Amino acid sequence: MIALFAALQLEVQPFLRRLRVRSPSGLSGFPVILGEYHGLPVLVCRTGLGQRAGEGASTVLGRYRPEGVLSVGLAGALSPECRVGDLVFCQRVHCLEADGRLSAPLLSDERFLEAARRAAHSRGLSSRTGGSLTASRLVAEPQEKAALRHSTGLDVAEMESYWVGRAALERGIPFLALRAVSDGAGDALPDIPGVVTLEGELRIAPALTYALGHPTRLPLLLRTGGRAREAVSNLTRFLEAFVSAFEAVPVGKPA
Repeated sequence: MIALFAALQLEVQPFLRRLRVRSPSGLSGFPVILGEYHGLPVLVCRTGLGQRAGEGASTVLGRYRPEGVLSVGLAGALSPECRVGDLVFCQRVHCLEADGRLSAPLLSDERFLEAARRAAHSRGLSSRTGGSLTASRLVAEPQEKAALRHSTGLDVAEMESYWVGRAALERGIPFLALRAVSDGAGDALPDIPGVVTLEGELRIAPALTYALGHPTRLPLLLRTGGRAREAVSNLTRFLEAFVSAFEAVPVGKPA
């Protein structure tokens, strides 16, 4: 069985629609779906944002023992070479410490990285191998993205992969972090308080209120939504290919 951990429902909802669901449930408040994709067992957990993802992964991995763990979802580009819709296979994942220093890296399983490259190629998806920065908050402004790129050399920023990876590697489970780019290095994101809950649910009302109060920002909102849809579409196509080929991936302890 492969286990997928995502912060937001929207990141995995299209893939969930393709699953034959056997058992929707929850563990300590974390939604968990057990199902099959083309006969292959899959577990999907929505963790919510930030360090909560580590708590969710630890909870699930305390109950289930998958053969591999994937931390999946959207990310913002730090590197100007990353385009919206690109898949980034994160060979290493760092956490940004409170004092601004980088943690030691967590390393994705090399066998999973190679399998991910093959899966992306089989679907004609644009992908690259790189590094991810797990930040404590959303990195929304181009100036901050550029500064983090300069200081870290990493390719994308997100909020969960380090915590999921640590939970997996502490248990000796092979791990892969992969992210679909939803905003480029030069793209700003709207700051809409409350639009995403800590548990990873999207709330429409705050977005509508924001749009009504900031009509000049409506084009930015529409562009942001369109980019996210493109990234989720590519992520879904990748997951279909990767999970289908998972039985062919040699698994064991991390290299």
